[in-house]
Amino acid sequence: MRKHLNMGHVRQIVNKTNLKWKQNAITVAGGNDEGKKLNQLYGPHGIFIDKNKNIFIADSWNNRIIEWKYNAKEGQIIAGGKEMDQLNEPTDVIVDQQNHSIIIADKGNRRVIQWLNQNQQILIANIDCWGLVIDKNGFLYVSDHKKNEVRRWKMGEYNNEGIVVAGGNRKGDQLNQFNSPTFISVDEDQSVYVSDENNLRVMKWRKDAREGTVVAGGNGYGRNLTQLSSPQGVIVDHLGQIYVADYWNDRIMRWCEGKQDGEIVVDRYDQKNQTNQLVFSSGLSFDDEGNLYVADHFNHRIQKFEVIFLSIKIKESQGEVCSTATWSKHGITVAGGKGFGRKLDELADPYGIFLDDNDAIYIADRSNHRVVMWKQNATIGQWIAGLKEDEDDTHALPLNMPQDIVVDKNGTVYISDGGNYRVVRWYQNEQKGEVLIDHIQAVGIAQDNQGFIYVSEYASGQITRWNFNDDDELSGEIVAKNLGHTNFIFIDQNGSVYSAGILKDRILKIIEGNDEPILITAQYDSSEHRFDQLSRPSGVFVDAQETVYVADTQNHRIMRWLQGATNGTLIVGGNGKGSASDQLDYPSDLFLDRQGNLYVTDTLNNRVQKFLIDESSCQKN
Repeated sequence: MRKHLNMGHVRQIVNKTNLKWKQNAITVAGGNDEGKKLNQLYGPHGIFIDKNKNIFIADSWNNRIIEWKYNAKEGQIIAGGKEMDQLNEPTDVIVDQQNHSIIIADKGNRRVIQWLNQNQQILIANIDCWGLVIDKNGFLYVSDHKKNEVRRWKMGEYNNEGIVVAGGNRKGDQLNQFNSPTFISVDEDQSVYVSDENNLRVMKWRKDAREGTVVAGGNGYGRNLTQLSSPQGVIVDHLGQIYVADYWNDRIMRWCEGKQDGEIVVDRYDQKNQTNQLVFSSGLSFDDEGNLYVADHFNHRIQKFEVIFLSIKIKESQGEVCSTATWSKHGITVAGGKGFGRKLDELADPYGIFLDDNDAIYIADRSNHRVVMWKQNATIGQWIAGLKEDEDDTHALPLNMPQDIVVDKNGTVYISDGGNYRVVRWYQNEQKGEVLIDHIQAVGIAQDNQGFIYVSEYASGQITRWNFNDDDELSGEIVAKNLGHTNFIFIDQNGSVYSAGILKDRILKIIEGNDEPILITAQYDSSEHRFDQLSRPSGVFVDAQETVYVADTQNHRIMRWLQGATNGTLIVGGNGKGSASDQLDYPSDLFLDRQGNLYVTDTLNNRVQKFLIDESSCQKN
C-alpha cells in the first residue's frame, strides 16, 4: 500500500472538492504527556493508516515505531525502542502490505530499513532520509534533506544509487532546487510532491521533469493563505488537491493546483493541549473514510479529525427503470399502518421520505414532530431525531412539523423543520441537532452533486441554494423565484431542479442559465382527472432516464412522465381515496430504490406503502 493511497479511497465515498472536517479532534494515540510508556509518544513525525485503521507512528524521540490498533488505549512497539543502533530518530514509516513489512526512514542512522518479524534489513545506506512513499508501480521514493533531492528505487532492487526524480542540484530556491526537503507524496501519474521546508513551499515534479512547479506557498513566512511556514506532511488526493501540515503555523492547509490561495482545513487555537489545538503539526494521513490524522508533534499525540460529508446522497434511482416498467397495483405496508399514533410502530401524517444505501426508510413523521427510520422487514421504527415517544415538547431541540429529509453516508440527517422555520442537521446517534438555516419556511430539501443544498421556501415561492464557506457556515442565493407555493424538490444528475407547485398543480424544471422554467405537466382542470394533469402535487422524483414521478396528492395516485411526454402514466392508486392495498389517501412523497421498487408516504393512512416493480415488464425480447 502506498502512503498517498488512503486519500484516494475517499473517491469511493464521495467525489467532492468541498470535504470538511470537524474542528474538535479525537486523540487516538498518545496524549498522555511525553514519555516512553506504551500509552505515550515523544515527538511523533510520520504516520501511516492501514485498511483496518491501525496507526503506525514514527515515534521519533523514543527511537521506535509504534503500532496503535484501532480504538486501543496503548500501542505496541514493532521496531526499535531499545538501543539507538536499532533506530535513531525515525521520521517516516510506511507499510508494504504485500509482505506486511515496515519500511522506516531511520534519519539519525542515515539509512532506510525494512523491519519484518523483529528482524531488520538495511535497504539503502548513507542517505539523509526523511520522507518515504511507494507508488502504484512498486517504486520506493526517498527524500534526502541534505543532498536536497528525491530518489527512486524499484522495490527489492536496492543495490544501486537509485534515480534522482526531483532536485539534486544542490541547495537553493530555484525551481530545480530544494532547501531541506522533508515529506513527499506521489500521484497516479508518478508526479512527486515535495515539502520544501526552508523554501516555505510545496513543489510538484512531473515524471522526467528537469524542474518543478510551486503548487503551495512560496511567498515567505507568514499566516496568509498564500504562505506556508516550514511545511511538513504532504498528501495529494485523486483530485489533485494538496494537503499540507503547516508546521510553524500549527494548521493544516489544502491547495488546489493552480490556485494562489490555500484554504484552512484545521487551524490552531489559543490553548495548548486542547482537542482543537495543534502544536507543530508534522505527519499527515487519511483513512479509507476520509478522516484526517495529524501527528501533533509537540503535544506528543495523534489527532483524528472526523470528516463531515457536506455531500448528501442525492435522491436517485441507481438502477435503470425501463420505459415499459409497471408496478404491482397492491402495496405492501412497510412502516406504520396502525392508525394515527406516536408509538414507534405508528406514524402520524408521514410526509417526506428517503432511502439510504441499505434501503433503510427515513420518514418525516410530521405530526409526531420527529424523524424515524424503519429497516427493511422491521415491525417497529427507530427514533432518529426530534421528539421521543416518552418526552414532551421541552426537548433540547424540538422539531415542529418536519417536512422533508435527506441522509448522508455517515447517517447525518438534514431536516426541513417547517413549523420552526429552519433547516436542522442531526448527527447519527446524537440526542440533539443543530440549526443550519434559520428564519426560512422550508419544505423540500435536496442536494446536487457539487455539494450545494437546495431548499424550497413555500410561501415565497422560491428555491434557495446554500453552500458552506471556509468557516463551516452556510451562505445562500436564490436560484428560482415566482414559482408559486412550491413543495418538494428534486435535483437531477445534471443539476436541474424539479419543483412541485402544489397550488398551481404543476411540475416545473429549472435549468440554470435558462430565463424561464420548463413546464413538465399541465395545470389541473377540476372537471376531469386527465392523465396530462395533476391536482395538488407534492412529491417529485426523477430517475437516471429523466423520467419524472409525481405524488399526485389530491388525485390519490402516483403518476409517471417519460422524458418529452405530454401525458402521464398511472403507476399506482387512482382508485379513489381509501385504505385498501390498491388505494392511497393523500400521498405526499415518493422514492425509488435501486431495484426500481416504489415507496410512497400514504399520509392520511399513516403508513408507507411499497409497490414492487414487475421485473418481467422490463425484459427484452
